Amino acid sequence: MQQEPKLNTNVNKDQEDKEIIKRVLSGEINCFEQIIDRYQNYTFKIVSNSLPANKVEEVCHEIFIRVYKSLSSFRGESSFKSWFTRIVSRSCVDYWRKNSKILELPLSDLENNESESEGDSAFNSLEFEASKEAHFKKLEREELADLLKRAMENIAPEDKIVLTLTHLEGYSIEECANFLGWQPSKVKVRAHRARHKLREILSSQVEANRR
Repeated sequence: MQQEPKLNTNVNKDQEDKEIIKRVLSGEINCFEQIIDRYQNYTFKIVSNSLPANKVEEVCHEIFIRVYKSLSSFRGESSFKSWFTRIVSRSCVDYWRKNSKILELPLSDLENNESESEGDSAFNSLEFEASKEAHFKKLEREELADLLKRAMENIAPEDKIVLTLTHLEGYSIEECANFLGWQPSKVKVRAHRARHKLREILSSQVEANRR
């Protein structure tokens, strides 16, 4: 029996998104609830990895309001998810610009001579020494997740957003730069600095757990 060709689910989802948007813009505003249902978990994941826990719900709510008010500016030239992610990312950056005392350093102060592969996935590039030790291998998955969560809380806000997008969500340097409105070189520097800092934090946390 001849098998039916597999459909590209990402393309189908984008087409569905765009159809929903058309309906919203034509006056069926209740259809926007479908956008919320489709993207609320995705939004929560990015925001919860980038902002303080007690601000996540509030910022997620503000993001969907911002998306709704901006729908008329969506031209459909890119996927809706990319356009949506740009708003989520910049909302996280805007939060820290308004609420953080950590000032952004000039790019020249961050650059170094080390290069990183853009193809790094997840946290494969975090080859910290403790990962090779028997104790680290014995940690439960939940403990590892907790270690990572606590480590992420100690990374500079904008570095945290870059790490969330490039590693947890798997976006490329170019995509991340587009979302944030930055130059790719800036994203590369911040991604490298964030990985290095995270490696140090995780190593110290594992060492502390051994005592």
